[in-house]
Amino acid sequence: MSYIWQQTEKIGVGRFRFKSTNETHLEIDLGDRLLIREEYPNWFRGKNISTNKIGIFPQNCVVIVDEEMGKNLLTTEKPEFNPILEANEIIIETNYAIRYFRSLLDNLCNQRNFRKFDELKISIFTLMQLQHSFANCFDTSKNKENKQRVNTLDIGTESNRTKVKEMEYLKKKMISTIDSARKKLELPTIPRDKNGIALNENNTDFITLFERYWEVNPVADEISPQGDQKSHLAVQSQGEQEDLNQNTQILMDFDTAIVQIGSPAEVQFFLYTYKNNQKLTESYVLTIEKGGMHQDINLHGKLKTVFKNITYNDILSELYLVCRILRVGPMLIDEKSMRKHEKKAPRIYRRPFGCGILRLSKPFLQSIQKKPRNQSMEIYTSTSEFNFSRLHKMAIENDTNATCLQNSSVKIFLQFFVGDYEEIIRAEESENFEANLENNESITRISGFGTCEKMQFPDIVLPSYVRNDFYITVYGGEFLQDRKRSAKNMQLMMCVRRNDFRFEDEIVPNCLSFGGASEKFSRYISYVYYHKNNPVWDETIKIELPTEEYEQCHLYIEAIHATTNEKKENKPFAFVFVPLVTSEQAMISQGDKSITTYKFQKKFYQEDPRFYLRETGDDLSKKAKLIPRKESTHLKINLCSTQLTQDANITALLKWKDSSETLGQILKGITFSPPDETIKFMREILDKLFTILGSEPAPKESTQEAVHEAIGFVVGMINDKRFKMFTPILVDYIKNRFGEESADTTTAQKPSEQLIASLSRVHMPIVTVLKKQLKGIELYERKILLNSMRSIDFAFRFIVASYLLKLRIEGKTINKSSEFASDAAQILEQIMELMSRKTPIWINAIQEMALRHFHAIISSLSVVFTSTELTAYIIKIFDSVRSDGPKGMNVAKLELIAELIRREFENFLIEESTRKPLLESFIKQISRHYRQSDEEFQLCAEIALGLVKRFSLQIHDSEIHNQDVLVKFPGLIVESLRYNAELEELQITEALGAQEKRLQQIALGNMQPSLLDMEPIKMIHKIKYRRTITKTFLTTALLAAFQGLSTKQMENLLAHVRAQESMEPDVFVEESLTLLLALLHTPLFESWDSLTLLTYRICFKTLRMILSVLSTTSSGVVFSINIWERFITAVIDFIKLPLLQLENHVYSQSINIFESFGDMRLGAAQLLRKAWRFLGDKQYLFLSSKTKEFLGLVLLGSEPLRALGLELYYSLVFQEFKSTQDFIQIELSTVDVISQLILEGTYRKFNTHFLSYLEKTISKDPHFGTKGAAFAKQLHRLLDYITQLNQFPNTPLFEDERAEALLQIIDYFKKTRKMYMFSKYSHYLCELHVKNKHFIEAANTLISVIEQLPWSDSLLEDEMKVGQFYYPKHSSSSRKEHIYMNIVELFDKGKYWEKAIQITNILRDRFQNETFEFIKLADILLTKSEMYQKIIDNERFFSSYFRVGFFGNGFLNNSYFHNQEFIYRGGELEQLSVFMENIKKKFPSAQIGSNDPTDEIIKGDGMYIQVATVVPSCQEEINGKKKVLNPLMSERIQKFYQLDNINVFLYSKPFRKSKEKSDNEFKDLWLKNTYLITDKSFPTIKRRTLVKEKIIVEISPVKNAIKSVQEKNHELQNLLKKYQDSDGSNISPFSMALNGVIDAAVNGGVFKYKDAFFENEFVQKNQDNFSQSQILKKALKKQLMILESGIGLHAKICPDDLRPFHEKMETFLVKMKDILLPCLQENF
Repeated sequence: MSYIWQQTEKIGVGRFRFKSTNETHLEIDLGDRLLIREEYPNWFRGKNISTNKIGIFPQNCVVIVDEEMGKNLLTTEKPEFNPILEANEIIIETNYAIRYFRSLLDNLCNQRNFRKFDELKISIFTLMQLQHSFANCFDTSKNKENKQRVNTLDIGTESNRTKVKEMEYLKKKMISTIDSARKKLELPTIPRDKNGIALNENNTDFITLFERYWEVNPVADEISPQGDQKSHLAVQSQGEQEDLNQNTQILMDFDTAIVQIGSPAEVQFFLYTYKNNQKLTESYVLTIEKGGMHQDINLHGKLKTVFKNITYNDILSELYLVCRILRVGPMLIDEKSMRKHEKKAPRIYRRPFGCGILRLSKPFLQSIQKKPRNQSMEIYTSTSEFNFSRLHKMAIENDTNATCLQNSSVKIFLQFFVGDYEEIIRAEESENFEANLENNESITRISGFGTCEKMQFPDIVLPSYVRNDFYITVYGGEFLQDRKRSAKNMQLMMCVRRNDFRFEDEIVPNCLSFGGASEKFSRYISYVYYHKNNPVWDETIKIELPTEEYEQCHLYIEAIHATTNEKKENKPFAFVFVPLVTSEQAMISQGDKSITTYKFQKKFYQEDPRFYLRETGDDLSKKAKLIPRKESTHLKINLCSTQLTQDANITALLKWKDSSETLGQILKGITFSPPDETIKFMREILDKLFTILGSEPAPKESTQEAVHEAIGFVVGMINDKRFKMFTPILVDYIKNRFGEESADTTTAQKPSEQLIASLSRVHMPIVTVLKKQLKGIELYERKILLNSMRSIDFAFRFIVASYLLKLRIEGKTINKSSEFASDAAQILEQIMELMSRKTPIWINAIQEMALRHFHAIISSLSVVFTSTELTAYIIKIFDSVRSDGPKGMNVAKLELIAELIRREFENFLIEESTRKPLLESFIKQISRHYRQSDEEFQLCAEIALGLVKRFSLQIHDSEIHNQDVLVKFPGLIVESLRYNAELEELQITEALGAQEKRLQQIALGNMQPSLLDMEPIKMIHKIKYRRTITKTFLTTALLAAFQGLSTKQMENLLAHVRAQESMEPDVFVEESLTLLLALLHTPLFESWDSLTLLTYRICFKTLRMILSVLSTTSSGVVFSINIWERFITAVIDFIKLPLLQLENHVYSQSINIFESFGDMRLGAAQLLRKAWRFLGDKQYLFLSSKTKEFLGLVLLGSEPLRALGLELYYSLVFQEFKSTQDFIQIELSTVDVISQLILEGTYRKFNTHFLSYLEKTISKDPHFGTKGAAFAKQLHRLLDYITQLNQFPNTPLFEDERAEALLQIIDYFKKTRKMYMFSKYSHYLCELHVKNKHFIEAANTLISVIEQLPWSDSLLEDEMKVGQFYYPKHSSSSRKEHIYMNIVELFDKGKYWEKAIQITNILRDRFQNETFEFIKLADILLTKSEMYQKIIDNERFFSSYFRVGFFGNGFLNNSYFHNQEFIYRGGELEQLSVFMENIKKKFPSAQIGSNDPTDEIIKGDGMYIQVATVVPSCQEEINGKKKVLNPLMSERIQKFYQLDNINVFLYSKPFRKSKEKSDNEFKDLWLKNTYLITDKSFPTIKRRTLVKEKIIVEISPVKNAIKSVQEKNHELQNLLKKYQDSDGSNISPFSMALNGVIDAAVNGGVFKYKDAFFENEFVQKNQDNFSQSQILKKALKKQLMILESGIGLHAKICPDDLRPFHEKMETFLVKMKDILLPCLQENF
C-alpha cells in the first residue's frame, strides 16, 4: 500500500533530540518549537522555529500542543524548563509508579513486612497528592480563564513564571518520592538525565543507556577482587563522585543554654571532624548571662550563623557540631571565694566549664533539610579541668572521664541546605523566593547572617576565589614553676605589633577574632587553667590584615601568671615573638611551631620591638639582651590565602627583578616549590615565566630552556591525578591571557600590554626548545625530557595560542604554509621519529608520555592543519610505534585511540577522506593488540564500543555511502569474544594449576599453610572480573553494531568477513548465535528492565537478519544444519525469556512493557515458523533435539505460542512417520520431555493442553491410521502413570509413594521393551533414593538395570544423564561395568559391604578371566580389600522395621492401602515415635494407634492406622528352630546375615489365658508371636512392601522363660568376648549387664522360676513340662558359669573407683549361687 504526504497544521515541541543524518532530515533538540505542515506514517515535515530550518523528522520526537498554547509558543523564547515537554514524561512515570507500587502492597502484606507496607502506602499517597497538584498546574481543559492562567510557556508574565517554578518543584518532589520508595524496596536505581527524566529506549541511544547503566551498576562486588584497581572500562559513578564534592550549608540558630554555671559564660560553636581529629571551621562566639539567654534579649531568634561550604567528604569524616562553654568570672567560685567577692569586685577570667556535641551524620542532615527542627546538645564536663581542650573528643569516645550533666543542654535550631553558598544567596534574592517565604513558614533564608568559613581551601580553587585568612592556633606550652609553691595559673596575651612603630600605633587594632561574625578585638586573652604549668588551650584565632601589612608586623605573646590574690597585679614573666614574614619575603610556614620563650623585661620590650627583633643596625638593638627561658610555647600556623605564599622560591619569581638571586637560580628553585603552593599561584607564576620568555631582546638559550623547564614543572602538575581538577583553571588562563577578551572580566584582571606583547612571542622559544630536545635526546637528562613530555599537551596549546595572538596583533590570518606550520610539522615528524627509537634505555618512558598527550597536540594543531593532514599524522604515529615495544607504549597507543574517539573523532567522521583511513587504522590496531595483555584487550574493547557508538549515532540505514562502516566491526568483535572466552579458561586453568602445586608441596611438608593459599582463589576472582568487564563492553559494541545494520548490510557484512579471511561466514553466524544464546541466558543488565528489553529488541532484529541471510541462496554460502539448529534454539530461548512473559508480571508492569515494546514473542514466533517451513524435509534431522524445545512452548501462558509449540511437535511426528512409518524416536523424545517436566514440577500445566491435543489431532489423523491411535493411547497410559507420580510432592516424606509410582512407569517401559527409558527411569528412582540417603535401595535399583544389559561390544546409541549419573555413548559392556562401579559405591555408602564384595567378585572374574584387564583387576581387588577392612573396623547400626496396617472404609478411595498391612524399612535406630509422626503428616485425618483394630473400626467409615515395631525373624523360628550360622563368625558378621534378605518379621504381644491373676507372673505369662511374611525380601528397591501372609504362634510361659534366659546368656557371652582384651577404659556396659542379672536373681527372680517351673505340680502335668523344666535348669546353670567367668574378668579390668561396686556384685553372686544351686540339683 502506498502513502502520500498529507497536509496538516500543527504545533509541537521537541520531546528528545533527533540528529540529522542527511540533507532531508530536520535536526531538532530538546524543547525546540516546531511548525508542522505535512504528515506521513511515523514522520512529519515542517519548520524548526528555533533554528529556522525545514525538513522531515520522526513523529515520536515531538509532543503536540493545543491551538491556543501553540500560538503563544510561536511568539515566546524557548524556556530552560519546559513543562509541555517534560510533563508527559513525568506523568507517565508517576502513573506507572503508582500502579506498580500498589501491586506490591499485597506481597508485602503476605510477607508480614508491615514496616515497608506502611512506608509504601505513604509514598503512594504522596505521589497521588503531588500528581494532583501537578495536574492542576497543567490543566487546560476547564475554562478559558484557566487556560490563560496556566499557559506555562508564556514565561513573560509573572504569574506563569511562578507556575513554571511550581511545576519544576513538584516534578522534583515526584522524582524524589519515586526514587526514595524504590530504594526502600531495594529495587534498581532509575538512571536519569540532568532534568530528572528517566532514561529509556525512546529518548536515549543504546550505548548511552549502557554507559549510564555502567555508572550506576558497576561490576558486582562478589566478582571484583578486594583491593583490585578499577580497569579502564570500570567507570566510576560520576554522580557519586560529584555527590562527595557537593557543597552544603548548615544554618545554626542559638536559642538558650539550660545549665547552672554560676556566672556569665562564653559559648563557642564550631564544626569538628573526628576521623581527622581536626577543627574544620571558624568559631561562632557569643556571650550568655547566668540564666542561659543572650545578654541582649532583642537578639533572641537572630543569633544565627552559617557553617559554609561543607562537603559530603567532610560529613563522611564523622562530622560533629561542638559547643564549648567557658565560664566568665572570678578564678574560683567556691563559698570562701564568693564571700570575698561580696566585699570587692573580683578579677574576671575565662575559665573552662564544659562542652556539648551533636553528630551531623548524612541521614540526620538530610532529615533536617526536609524538616528543620530544634536540637538539644547534652553538656559534658570532666573531673579535671585540664581535659577541657579535648573534652569534645572524650565525649565522642564515651570516655569515663567525660560526664554528662543531668538536666543540662544547649538548645539550637538547625537547617541543612544543599548547593553552593553563592547560588543559594542568588536564589534567595529572586522574587519567587520572597513569595514562597510569605506562604510557607518552614522556608528559611541564610542570607543576612554571619558565616563561619572552613579553615582550609576547597578541592578546586577557581580564579574567582579570593581569600586572605591567617589562623593562629594557640595550642599550649611548657612553663617553669619558678619559685612558687604550686603550679602557675597560666594565661597568654597575644596581639599583632608593628615591627617599627615610632610613627605608628603600638598594636594593630581590631585585627583578631574567633572568625565568623564574632566581634573583633586587638588583644587575645586565653582562658586560665588553675595551677597548671603545661596547659593546652587549643584556641584558634583569625588574623585579618591587608596583604601588604604582613611584612611590617609580627606576633607578640606574653605569658602571665593570673594570681588569685586581688591585691597583686597580673604581670608577664615571659614573652614570645613570631615574625609573620620570613627573611626570604615569604609567609611563615604551615604547621606546628615550638617557639622559644624569653624573659620579660618591661623597660626594653614594651617600648620598641626593635630591641628584640634585632633587624636594624642602630644602638637600640644592642641595649637589650634576650634571655631565653627553658620554656616553649606551641602554636599552629594555617594560612588560607590566594594572595600570600609561604614558599620563598615563588616569592623570588614573583619579584624576580628585585631578587638578589640570579635568574637561573630563581628558575631552578621554582621546580622545587611545593605543588599545592605552585597550583595556587599558577596564574601569577605563568605570567612571570611568559614575561621572561617573551621579553625583548630574546633571552639566552640557557634561559629559554630553564623557563621551559619551569613551565613544564608548573603545567605538568595538572596532568598529575591529584591536580587534574585544576585543568579548567589552566584552560581559562589560556583563554584569558591569549584570547581576544578576558574569560571573566569581573574576576580576572586583563593582561597588561607588556604581558600581551610577551605572550605573542613565547611560541618561538617554546618551539625552539622542543625541536632542540627532540633532536638531541641524548644531550638531556631523563628528568628534563620527562618534564617536557609531561607538559607537551599544554606546551602546544601555548604555542598555537601565542601564534594566533601574534596574528591577531598584526592583523593577519592563518597561513597554513607559514614558517610556523613548517615548525609544527617538523616537531610532529620528530615525535614520529622518537616513537621508533630504542636508545637510550630510558627512552620508553619519554615515548609513552608523548603518546599519552598526542591527542591534545592534534586538537591544538587543528587550526593549523587540515583534517586530511592531521589524519595522516595520526595514522603515522600509530605505525611509528615499535611493534616490539614495551607493554606501556602499546597501552598508551590504545589509550590515545580511545581518547581520539571520545574527543576528536567527530571532526573527522564527516569526510570520506579522513573517515575511511582512520577507521582502517583503528581496526588494524585492535586486530594487532587484542591478543596481547589484559590491559590492551580491555582497551580494544573500549575502542570498539566507542567506534560503534560514534557510527551508530551518525549513520542511517538509507545512506549507501556509509553502509561499509558498521560491517567492519562485528567480525572482529565476535573473534575477540571467542578469544576472551579462551583466555579466561586458560588463565583459570593456570591459576588452579598453581594452587594444586602449592597444595602438593604442603602435603609433602615442603611448605607451611598460610594466607598465600588463598592467592589462586583471589586470582581466579580477578580473572573473572577482568573477563566480565571485557565481555560486557564487547557484547554491547556488537549489539549496537547489529542495531545499526539493515538486512542488506548484514549480507555485506558476511561478504566483508569472507574477504578479510579472518573467519568463514558460517563460522561468524555460528559465533553470533552462540553469543546471542549466552546473552539470552545471562543478561548483561539484570537490574534494569528497560535496557534489558532494549537488548532483547536488538537480539530480535539480529535474529531476523540472520534468518534472512540463512534463507537466501544468492550469497553463495551454504549453512550447516548445526547453524540452523542454533538459530532455532536461539529463537525458542528468546520466546521463553522470563521478562517477556507478560502474563507472569503484575498488571502495571505488563502494560508498561507492552506499550513500550509490544509482545516481541509473537514476532519471534513468526520467525520460528518461517525458519521451520524453510527447512522442509530436513525437519526430520531435528527429531531428537527439538522435541523438548517445541513442547516447552506449550507451558507458556500465551495461547498463540502454545498452539505454535503443538504445531511444530505435530510436524516432527509427521516427519518420523513419513520416514519410518513408526513413532519410536518421537515417543522416546516425548517421554524424555515429560520426565524432565516432572522433575521441574511443571507437568500439570503441560498435561492439560497436551492430552487434549493427542485426542483431537494425532489419534484421529488419517495419515497415521491405527498406528496413530495406538501411539496416542500409549502416551495417554504413560501420562496417567506420570500423573499419579506427580500427585505426590517431591519430598522425603512421600518417597515411598513416589517410588511406587516410578516402579509402575519402569514396569511399563520394561514390558514395552523400551530399554533406554527403562534404564533412565530406573536411574530416576535411584536418584530419588540417593537424595534421601537410602543407598542400599539405590544400589538394588541399579542391579535391576544391570540384569537387562548384556556383556556386549555393541554400541549404545544414546548417552544418558540423570542427576549425578552420567553415561556417555559407549558399548553395552562399558556401561554395564560403569553401573557396577556405581553399585559398589552405593553399597559402600550404605555400609552394605558384604553385598559390595559380591559385586566386586563379578568384576574380578570378568577382568581376570574374560577381558584380562589387570590394571582394572588390581583396582577392583584393592576395593574389595577395603570393603573387608571396613567390615572389621566399623560398627554398624541396622534399620528399624515397622508394621503399618491401614483399616477402615476411609481408605476405599485408595485400594492399595485399604485393609492392607505393610512392613516399612525405617532409618538406622529410628524410633517408633518419629516414624509415627511422619505417618501422621501423610494422613493427618487418620487415627493412629498400636492396638489391633476391632471389627467396628475395619467396617467403619473412618481411617485407622496401626503402627508397631517389628523385629526381623526367619522361617526356622516360626517352626521353633534357630537359624544356623557359622559359629566361627563374629557376632558383628552374624548379625548382618541375620538381618539380610529377610521377609519374615515378628511382632510379639504378652497375654494371659486364665482370667485370674496369679501371684507369680511367670506362671501365666504367655506370648503371642505374630509372624508377618512379605512378598519381597528386605532390603529391596523400595522401603515398603506388602504383607502377604500372617502366622500366629503361642509361646508357653516356660518356653518364654527359657528364651529369656538363653538370650541373656548369649548377651553375656558376647560381652565376655568383647572385654577379654579390654584395657578397662570403659567397662560400664559390662558392669551393668552383670549387675542386672545378679541383682534380679538375688531379689526374687530365682524363687519365681522355682515356684513356677520346678515344683512337682508343674512337672507332673505332662511329660513335656518335665523336659522344658530341665532345659530351663540347664540354661540357668550355664548362666551361673558365665557369671562366675564374668565376675573374674571384671575383677581384672575393674578400675579402682569401681572396686566397691565389684565387691558388692561378688557378694550378691555368692548369695545367688546359694539360692539357685539347690533348685538346680533337684530332679536333675
